[in-house]
Amino acid sequence: MEDNRDFDYVIGKLPRKDKDGNDVTRDRMGKGGRHRENGTFSVMPYDLKVVENDPAKPFPRPQPQVIVRNQYVEVERPVTRYEDLSWYEQIFVDAVAVAVNRASGDGPV
Repeated sequence: MEDNRDFDYVIGKLPRKDKDGNDVTRDRMGKGGRHRENGTFSVMPYDLKVVENDPAKPFPRPQPQVIVRNQYVEVERPVTRYEDLSWYEQIFVDAVAVAVNRASGDGPV
């Protein structure tokens, strides 16, 4: 809290009815509470709490933040050798090679 001020900001409760039950929401606000047309107090505030900043001023909006949702990472994969494949993967590779050779006309018919 700032110590060089002559006052403190407070937030409190202000009744809507006076002690007789009359509606005082249209009474004029002034120092210490609401006042009637003749200047007398109609209701006084209560449950006052000291706050650090002026409650009438809006809080500053936070600056927008940049959020990276999709980040692509390049992963270097090791080269797979024919010998490292399982037996059924080797058969599949051989069958594809034969089919490509026959389709291109390079291999035996």
